[in-house]
Amino acid sequence: MKEQSVISGKRRLRRRVPAAAASAVEAGEDFDVAFVQKMIPHHNSGIIEFLEPQSRAVHPQLRVAATSGITTQQAQVADFRTWLAGRA
Repeated sequence: MKEQSVISGKRRLRRRVPAAAASAVEAGEDFDVAFVQKMIPHHNSGIIEFLEPQSRAVHPQLRVAATSGITTQQAQVADFRTWLAGRA
């Protein structure tokens, strides 16, 4: 796997990404489609990650945040799928 730098605010984060994902897609429609296709499984993974703290966190704020994260990411996945379906 290739390592890629990501700038987040004032911090530089390092993350590992598959070589195929690290290669840039030309701007335009192809980029938009590729981005949305990658975000759907990314958000689905996030939803799965939020399930455990939603049910197991001791602090109510964490349970609420996890529930909110699930709701937000589910809505975004639905939006992405609707957008892709409208392109067919």
